[in-house]
Amino acid sequence: MPFARFVELIRTGELYFPRSDKFDDEHEGLPTEEYARYVCANMGPGHNLDNTIGDLVQQKEAYFISCWYLFDHETARCG
Repeated sequence: MPFARFVELIRTGELYFPRSDKFDDEHEGLPTEEYARYVCANMGPGHNLDNTIGDLVQQKEAYFISCWYLFDHETARCG
């Protein structure tokens, strides 16, 4: 956590949750393509992969991320 956010947490008692579409990883908050294909195949006619992924990408603006872990050996890369 950046120190400035920690100070803000102490000052306000409020947590910061970034939107998933603001992460550098464009896949953050999205299912794998393999899973999306599986879901589309099982939802029946009218559900195709391109539209489903497009909808999910647009919905990422409404998702907020909270990531907590207890293990010292974990990092943001392998968490």
